[in-house]
Amino acid sequence: CNGVDDDCNQIIDDGFLCARGATVDCASIGQPDGTATCLSDCSAWDTSGCTGTFDPSGTYVATPVPAYTCAFGLVNYNLGTFVFTDSGAVLVVSGPPCPMTGPSAVNGTINVSCTLFGSCDEIYALTGTFTGPDTWTGTFTATFVGSCINCVNQSTPVTGQR
Repeated sequence: CNGVDDDCNQIIDDGFLCARGATVDCASIGQPDGTATCLSDCSAWDTSGCTGTFDPSGTYVATPVPAYTCAFGLVNYNLGTFVFTDSGAVLVVSGPPCPMTGPSAVNGTINVSCTLFGSCDEIYALTGTFTGPDTWTGTFTATFVGSCINCVNQSTPVTGQR
């Protein structure tokens, strides 16, 4: 993360969320108006240059649909939609077997999770970023800990469209 194409592949700071010092139109990362700048560690966009308030709340259709069944059907999910409810402080995402919670996504970043405790703990998480005012891309993961009959950890790249 140094603002340079170190490996001569025509991509500056590849492997990071954004290129150091790069700027984008706020609408391209799900913000209302203005210009966002990549942080110096290339981990996120500084949205302080964005005006207005972005509200990620809404129902998003997932592509591809994360789906999995194990433990003779006791563990089962089929997530065609994710419902985001953002208070400005906390994001709650419904759809998975338990409501996932995390920090607000008004800055364009999604990082929510939940755990169903039992003899087989089921841990669900969604991480990602908004790529536009009505779209996001990320990864849905399901991790199984304990006596989880025939359950294998899952990781699904997914996009959402409002």
